[in-house]
Amino acid sequence: MNISLNKEANRIRNLTMFKGCVHKDSKCNGITSKAHSIQNKKYLNRISNENGEVLCIDFGKVGLSKRSKLHLVGKGKASIFTGFCNHHDREIFQPIEQNEYKVNDLEQNYLFAYRAFALAYYERHSTFGFMKEHFEIKKKRGENTEEIEKKIRFYKNHLDFIESLKNSMNNNLDNKKFGRISTEVLVWPRNYGIAATSMFFVDKDV
Repeated sequence: MNISLNKEANRIRNLTMFKGCVHKDSKCNGITSKAHSIQNKKYLNRISNENGEVLCIDFGKVGLSKRSKLHLVGKGKASIFTGFCNHHDREIFQPIEQNEYKVNDLEQNYLFAYRAFALAYYERHSTFGFMKEHFEIKKKRGENTEEIEKKIRFYKNHLDFIESLKNSMNNNLDNKKFGRISTEVLVWPRNYGIAATSMFFVDKDV
């Protein structure tokens, strides 16, 4: 365990965190710090305790322990990321924010997949920014940078690919071509007190 290294990593992470709108256009009106990857007023509300808290993994503290621990977080701060402007975070997701989920609703399925993609886009760009900053620090210290340079080149190619996917996702959204992705729905026998969002494959919302 190295607390000083972990603090430096957190400082760099906060400095290089992606802040932008995945659906950037002329309607953007300021990046929101309250965009949720999991809906606050629905899913987080349903699994929160009487104090409005949910258990989350604090990835900023993972380096301090060999085990990932769960921490109580207010649902207003859980699952937030800086991947949308106020306008698009409010307007795009109304069909899943205001309406109950309907199995096989193409638009709703697309929006869940779109938000999972937006989170992945945010995470990839944040990681790339972290690596570049870490590279500059190691370079100034005169340390070996060969390994991190390889990672940066790999991530740069990956981001080019992710950018092309973003364009496709936005075009499909704008033109209401919700059937351009397929969704495999798993219906469980009852509700469970856990929620998550992630992107594994572009053509499947898991």
